[in-house]
Amino acid sequence: MASRVRQRKYYQGSIASAMPRSSDTGDNDDEGDTVNNLPLNDDARTLSMPATTTSSGSLRSPYLHPSHQATASTSTFNTQSTSPPNSAPTSSSASQTPTPTAPGTPRITASRKPSSLRHVSNAAPSEGSNVVKRRQSSPSGREGKGSRTVREQKIRTNPRLPHAHDVPIAPATTMYWSRAPVHGTLPMHNMRAHTVTLVDNVAWLFGGCDDKGCWKDVYCFDTEIMLWSHPEMLGDIPPPCRAHTATLVDRKIVVFGGGQGPVYYDTTYILDTTTRRWYAPTFPAQSQQQRHAQDTQSQNPLQAPDPVHPAPRRAHTAVLYMGKIYIFGGGNGLTALNDLWALDVSRLDTSMRSGSGNSGLKWSLIKTRGEPPAPRGYHTANLIGNVMVVVGGSDGRECFSDVWCLNLGKQI
Repeated sequence: MASRVRQRKYYQGSIASAMPRSSDTGDNDDEGDTVNNLPLNDDARTLSMPATTTSSGSLRSPYLHPSHQATASTSTFNTQSTSPPNSAPTSSSASQTPTPTAPGTPRITASRKPSSLRHVSNAAPSEGSNVVKRRQSSPSGREGKGSRTVREQKIRTNPRLPHAHDVPIAPATTMYWSRAPVHGTLPMHNMRAHTVTLVDNVAWLFGGCDDKGCWKDVYCFDTEIMLWSHPEMLGDIPPPCRAHTATLVDRKIVVFGGGQGPVYYDTTYILDTTTRRWYAPTFPAQSQQQRHAQDTQSQNPLQAPDPVHPAPRRAHTAVLYMGKIYIFGGGNGLTALNDLWALDVSRLDTSMRSGSGNSGLKWSLIKTRGEPPAPRGYHTANLIGNVMVVVGGSDGRECFSDVWCLNLGKQI
């Protein structure tokens, strides 16, 4: 037992004698670094000890046998020092003196995983350290192609919610514009001069155009769940058109007029939103009267009978009042119009159930009293009670800002 104590004291004394002084090495970066003042996340066994240089110029430990030098260099002496080996000593470290540990003092180690002591590269990073994470490369290429396909088809599976990271926070006030978080089968084209008709909580979009052409697609937008859909239509599907009117009558949408390019329409189409079927009613009685009127006018040019069907037009307006759709204004490609027509749709539901698309439908020209508005198109018309209010518009040369009112009950 006494011999072991003497060997331990001899070994510790050799370690203390092998440590160089500050005047010998000139490098005082590690001065004052005792076991007691090490940081918590440093191991006492990783304390930097200056190595001595052999005659051949290689570095070796001052107190380990050369056969153990390779093992020690990869475990105990690999400290995580951020300063370069040739950096100049600081003033604070130069003023301190080394405090050797007393022989027999127990070694104090911080709580660290054994793997971090054996190899620095395998050490787990601390919570405060900056770790660079690589992006997973498995789905990146395929997702890029898939996302382009989704954008082309205009299908959005996840809505753009109001609390998304790229949505500005709305102030706690009313009358604030915000973009709707829509998803689903979005419309394929940009559009203008289209119509949107609200049936219950679903908005039915039809027609419209952009710089390339007109469309005849029908899209439905559910206002409760912000979902777009593109249902398939049946029946007599109308041609592509723009600047038409769409009026709701008993869950059916009555479309009149419109046009495509230089073509103007005077046709009427009815869309049953329940069955999603289009109907194209005809007016045979009025067609015979129209031909008879043309023959009479050719025989007697001074006698011009009243027309029985509105002329082709677009950019007109329509309101529903007491079972009749009132059409006002618009343009036919040559001039602006200011005539008023009414389509009797009071028996529309009966005619649709009977299967005859023309039963009960009749056009009539409305003669009003008072000074009428100037011919115009692209105006607005709204029904307030029994009064149709017309605002603005244009005749192709001049834009208007006037307001006109027509009492549909008295037609003045």
